[in-house]
Amino acid sequence: MKKRRTMVRVCAVSILFLFASLSAEIRMRTVDVSPYLGAYFFQDNLYFNLNHAPMYGLRLGYNITDNWGIEATGGFASTTSKEDYSPWSMYQGTKVDFWLFHLGALYHFFPENRVNPYIAFGVGGYNIAPDGFDNNMDPLLNYGGGFKYYFNDWIAFRADVRHIMSINNLDQFDSFETDFHNNLSFDIGLNFTFGGPLPDSDGDGVPDRYDRCPDTPLGVQVDEHGCPIDSDGDGVPDYLDKCPNTPPGVEVDEHGCPIDSDGDGVPDYRDKCPDTPPGVQVDEHGCPIDSDGDGVPDYLDKCPNTPPGTEVDEHGCPHPDSDGDGVCDPWVSELGLSELYAHICTGIDRCPDTPPGTEVDEHGCPIVRIILQKDDTIELENIYFELGKADLVPSSFEVLNEARNIFRDNPGIRIQIEGHTDSQGSRAYNMRLSQQRAESVMRYLVDNVGVPQDQLTAVGFGPDRPVADNRTVEGRARNRRIEFRVLSVD
Repeated sequence: MKKRRTMVRVCAVSILFLFASLSAEIRMRTVDVSPYLGAYFFQDNLYFNLNHAPMYGLRLGYNITDNWGIEATGGFASTTSKEDYSPWSMYQGTKVDFWLFHLGALYHFFPENRVNPYIAFGVGGYNIAPDGFDNNMDPLLNYGGGFKYYFNDWIAFRADVRHIMSINNLDQFDSFETDFHNNLSFDIGLNFTFGGPLPDSDGDGVPDRYDRCPDTPLGVQVDEHGCPIDSDGDGVPDYLDKCPNTPPGVEVDEHGCPIDSDGDGVPDYRDKCPDTPPGVQVDEHGCPIDSDGDGVPDYLDKCPNTPPGTEVDEHGCPHPDSDGDGVCDPWVSELGLSELYAHICTGIDRCPDTPPGTEVDEHGCPIVRIILQKDDTIELENIYFELGKADLVPSSFEVLNEARNIFRDNPGIRIQIEGHTDSQGSRAYNMRLSQQRAESVMRYLVDNVGVPQDQLTAVGFGPDRPVADNRTVEGRARNRRIEFRVLSVD
């Protein structure tokens, strides 16, 4: 017995879960049949008052739209006249048959939901048939509401309450107080739905029972199975497919577009260079652009305009020291590649076509040895000072820096630095100025060029040793000069 009860409970729960899992909604152009059972409550304002009684009946409805429907209702109750209150005490306990009928309209608030509240209103009439008396029929108005709980698309539980207002204008019995009566009815029952279009939850034109894709978004074109069209067969339906003409067999992403692993804009199935770094410009084959055709793509090419046929290294550049003298060609500095090629060359080559094996200076130019003898004199050109002062101007530094070659080519040489002026101003002033300027040059050579102090002396001769006519501007400019005189050589 216990096993049987358990089985019954399991079956009952299973049926409830089945109902709960099914979709349900009110559909237009369907017919509803609703048997019901309830109670009817009479107001005590008749000479012939009636006891409240159970009522059963049937409703027949038609759903014009999803929200609106019409319904005819018929009900019957078997009751008796009241024994506790009636001016006609002789009729107490008389059996009375009560018939109710009305036609009304229903408005469903949420036709797409499983639980659906509604309001109702209508007109009709009722008939009272007491034993031994003639029947009495009166008109009525009613309004009320209720709800339907759908187990599935065809069966629902229904509960209904109505306020029924009857008018005693046809009654053969006079009213005790008024001709207007207020009655109430409460009932429950089942609602059976017939006909109408088959349920189509997603509105795609394919009924749910045949729809393999029941949740298709509204308005999406579907096939005979209710599934969105996928014209190119890539697994992404057309309404989501941003690349609707993908060739067959090509792997696509969630947008239906061919996979582009390196993100260069060329899909993998056409990409001949599938591992291009992000952001690199590519050609139609997905390969990095190589503008100068030297075999090194632009994004790696540090020399992007190499002439055709030029042999280049892994950076796309020619050899940085074309004459092999250890001094970098000018383009190395111009392109900012000095650090990159520091292991090969340094500096900037002012003489890039030096023959192989030639000894060069830091500028890449052939070294010219200056071998001096005692009493040789060298006039240093382009040595300038501030006007009326002994301060060197920066443009003089390059010439003085090159003077180191004299000491390199003549080890141990001793030089006298001689300062000269023009004849403008007093001789004492010019003697003092020329001495100061010669000493300024000596300090620069010691401090900046690295010439030993004991190899230098400084002497100012003022205007005493002119080499040109002081009466002309050109002559005076030549007379303002610095000279090196060799005092001794080893």
